[in-house]
Amino acid sequence: MKKRIRILAIVCLLLVLVTFVINAISCSMAEDIHYRCFNAIDDFSRLESYVTKELQIEDDRYIHDLIPVSSYTKEIVYEGNRYRIFAYIFETPQDTLTYFHQETGVDTVEEQGFLSSTGMFRSTVTVYSNNCLYRVEGGMVHRFNKAVNFINRSFSNTVDGSV
Repeated sequence: MKKRIRILAIVCLLLVLVTFVINAISCSMAEDIHYRCFNAIDDFSRLESYVTKELQIEDDRYIHDLIPVSSYTKEIVYEGNRYRIFAYIFETPQDTLTYFHQETGVDTVEEQGFLSSTGMFRSTVTVYSNNCLYRVEGGMVHRFNKAVNFINRSFSNTVDGSV
């Protein structure tokens, strides 16, 4: 009995180790994200053929009491993977920074910025410039980065600095 438990523990440990190695390799092979921001909600219109689900603003747990002037909240499928997009134009840059803080925990006064976080199975990027902000949630980093670059390919506003 003790031998079976030991073998099971070793197998579990090896599975966890292999998972971490695979994730590390996939992160090192992932393409870099080219951080850009949109200027108008219409910039997302080219994604309509990829939309699989309409989301509500209330589906965004970070919006709290903020009221955007306009929004784009949808789930898309790109290359077989699902991504949730929450994009907003706020009335003031301060509202944009408030949302950014509520989502990332980072206080900033910069006019533009981004923060990207990757996990074993889930990645998120938040990009803002002045009154415009979007967040993409998705899967593993190597697929995620490619999807974010696809999403923001038509955005003309390059965002330079991570916050």
